Amino acid sequence: MDTFDLKKYLTENYLFEEDTNIPDNILKLVAKTVNQPVDKVEKIVTGKEVVTEEELNEAVMAAVTIVGLIPTMMAAIGGLSNWIARNTGKNPQQIAKLKKINKAIEEKEEYIKKLDKKDSKKEFIERDRLKKLIKLRDDTWGSDFGQWIKSKGHKLHKAYVWPIKKLLQGIAFFQKKGSKLKDPKYREKIANMLYAITMAMVAGIGILSHLGHLHGVAAVSTTIADGVKEGKSIADIVKSIDLDI
Repeated sequence: MDTFDLKKYLTENYLFEEDTNIPDNILKLVAKTVNQPVDKVEKIVTGKEVVTEEELNEAVMAAVTIVGLIPTMMAAIGGLSNWIARNTGKNPQQIAKLKKINKAIEEKEEYIKKLDKKDSKKEFIERDRLKKLIKLRDDTWGSDFGQWIKSKGHKLHKAYVWPIKKLLQGIAFFQKKGSKLKDPKYREKIANMLYAITMAMVAGIGILSHLGHLHGVAAVSTTIADGVKEGKSIADIVKSIDLDI
């Protein structure tokens, strides 16, 4: 019967670049996902026990998709609404207001672009309305919205991405050889994409221009923007990106 060799796995650099310590709350989520006892999962991810081929066949992870893992990943960050409130200082009602203002600003900007340039009075009126919308947003979120979100960017990114990467790292121990989840760069890409989708939903699609440096985001930013504009859920946007394992 084939067994999983942790030391060999680490020397092949699948997890060598990452800290293998996974917190208790994430271990519980991993255990629930792979249908194994928490104590067994802990022993496996710390190298105290091996995973047999038979156990891998029994695990429910054989055909799992990233879309299917989204509820578990949201649980890893403590729930999306709670995460937003915790890390942005805004409650769901304020977030909804921000989204509404951002949409109105985007629509007004597009409307102004299409105006007849000969009608200067009309353009003046619409630009004044645009200014008021921007002021309303800035009064809610800070004097300079763009700078605010950029200054918080690193902290927000780390707070969102780290637990999701840890969850996927734990699940990777129960994946057969060849699974993309065994690649830490792939796990980072998934976490970054979920973060980009969330931030676009929270702050508007304009924020995507500030997230292009994150691994995997630039290539799918247009798809994310289109999905957010259409009011799609995180799961539906991920389906559009096609992140199936």
